[in-house]
Amino acid sequence: MTPGDIFVCHSPGWGGRLIGLGERLRRLDGHFTHAGVLVGSDGSTVEAEARGVVRSNLSAHPGAVVLKCPAGVDRDAVVSFALAQVGDRYDFDALILLGIDCLLPTNFHDTDRGVFFCSELAATALAAGGWKSLKPPSATYPADLYKELQPLAT
Repeated sequence: MTPGDIFVCHSPGWGGRLIGLGERLRRLDGHFTHAGVLVGSDGSTVEAEARGVVRSNLSAHPGAVVLKCPAGVDRDAVVSFALAQVGDRYDFDALILLGIDCLLPTNFHDTDRGVFFCSELAATALAAGGWKSLKPPSATYPADLYKELQPLAT
């Protein structure tokens, strides 16, 4: 586990259930419903929660799976981007758009800056380091990150 890696986990509660439903409608796993960025070798993280983008620790997420930062991606840029977003608002609007897109595929995605949902933050941080994803960050679910990135051996 190295700064710049990403983690995914299951998030209990109504938000996790809604994200899981959206993932299943998109024929994704549905188990991973939260994501964040590792910013310290001590397990410190940056993640978007309902209260906004916050600093936390991986220990707050039992059962989390750490995903390796892709080769060629600038880990320092990933970490710097994530840390710079701390205090930003949670992107509730994008989650609503993702839900609509699941029911009526429109390929319309929110591009607001300065507001993030969890996997959008992780995907945007990776993009700041040079990662080229298959999807735009605002259309990325935690399960998409799991599919695209390599889990670290536990």
